[in-house]
Amino acid sequence: MTRHGHPDPRVVQSSDMTADGTALELRLLGPPEATWAGRPLDLRARKPLALVLALAVRADGLPKEALAELLWGPGRRANLRSALYQLRRDAGAEAWLEEDAASDRLRLHAESDLARFERRLHAGDAEGALAAWPAAALRSGPRHALLAGFD
Repeated sequence: MTRHGHPDPRVVQSSDMTADGTALELRLLGPPEATWAGRPLDLRARKPLALVLALAVRADGLPKEALAELLWGPGRRANLRSALYQLRRDAGAEAWLEEDAASDRLRLHAESDLARFERRLHAGDAEGALAAWPAAALRSGPRHALLAGFD
């Protein structure tokens, strides 16, 4: 929640699970990783991974034009279409990647360690927030920083 009582668009809500309780699980605190139904997703290609990461920190999604400009520069929607094609080949993509044609936005249905951290912090639970941060990060510093290794 924001200080005005509105949901914080950056915080992924627990409602981002499918009806059967499955969610795209993202690790953002440390080297980024994604799993679906307990299996790692193949996100080795940099731009599709960057697309997932950009959507992961914005629960309300982002306009396609803004994503294309952020990742490839102005007027590069074809590149976005290519990255989306690659992502849609991953398991469960129809459940975790939402495309809203009416608003021309993309949204990610996911749960992440960063979202758990933020929810606990916003709720005033500093101890719980620190517990959500990987223990190794607290000991080893930059190797486990937010999106470590993703340049």
